[in-house]
Amino acid sequence: MNLGLDPKPRKHQVNRRRRGKGNSELKDSKSPSADDVDSKRPPHRKSNKNQVKSRPAKKVTSNEKIADVRRKGTTFAKTSMSTELKDQVQQVEHLLGVDGFKVFKKGKNSTSYGLAAPGVLGSDTFIFVVTIPFSYPRQPSKLDPVNNLAEGKREIQVELGHIVNNFNSKAHEMTSAGQPLISQFNYLLTQWSKMTSPNYKQKERLNKEFLANI
Repeated sequence: MNLGLDPKPRKHQVNRRRRGKGNSELKDSKSPSADDVDSKRPPHRKSNKNQVKSRPAKKVTSNEKIADVRRKGTTFAKTSMSTELKDQVQQVEHLLGVDGFKVFKKGKNSTSYGLAAPGVLGSDTFIFVVTIPFSYPRQPSKLDPVNNLAEGKREIQVELGHIVNNFNSKAHEMTSAGQPLISQFNYLLTQWSKMTSPNYKQKERLNKEFLANI
């Protein structure tokens, strides 16, 4: 019995659906997948913000070294005497007298004095030149080299050189220990003969070790 229903349209509809499904599959096949997109992206570069680049060490020139030494040398520079230094200088002037201790030369950061030393190396009165920086006691006093001796006194020149070097070392030690200028100059005037020896520092060290063991 034919009810007027033709099965062909159904087949047509099925084919249509399949064709539509095929189109969707074709469409899907053309669209790139997420993996394909990720594979085509350029690789991510890590930030170098936290990475410290090593730099070659800077070479210090000789001129820079000299400038650094000069800069350190002026660290303690002062242009006037402190109250403590004035008091100690006045004490020396009072005890040694005007002729025994007088101003020799005034500088920007220090003052040099002539210190009279009777009987030094056979002379009636020998004048040492001692320079006291305004930064004293942070920097010690020191004897200036003696270069004005007459020719033919080579031996005396050598002994004076020992006195200058040994006293400057002793003055540094005494200043660090808090001993005043008058004590330092009194040591020079009374112990200068010991300081003519080139082995003075070694003898001083042995003497200190001996006294420490008593």
